Amino acid sequence: MTGQSIQKLQYLCNTIPQLLNEIDDHIFSLKPGAAQWSKKEIIGHLIDCAVTNHQRFVRSQFEDVPKITYDQYSPR
Repeated sequence: MTGQSIQKLQYLCNTIPQLLNEIDDHIFSLKPGAAQWSKKEIIGHLIDCAVTNHQRFVRSQFEDVPKITYDQYSPR
């Protein structure tokens, strides 16, 4: 099972960057509305969230009383 998971992850890591590079930059950066995010911004946000959460989860393993909080403040 672990071997299959590793193979799937390797496949995705090898495939997705090329697929993203094939998207026309104008379409990828297009905002559907003034207050809406482009597809590029959404992917950037998801990557940022993944990196931030990974760091939080790793750090929480070494804390006596783990505390994972989310600042949901939006300056809009």
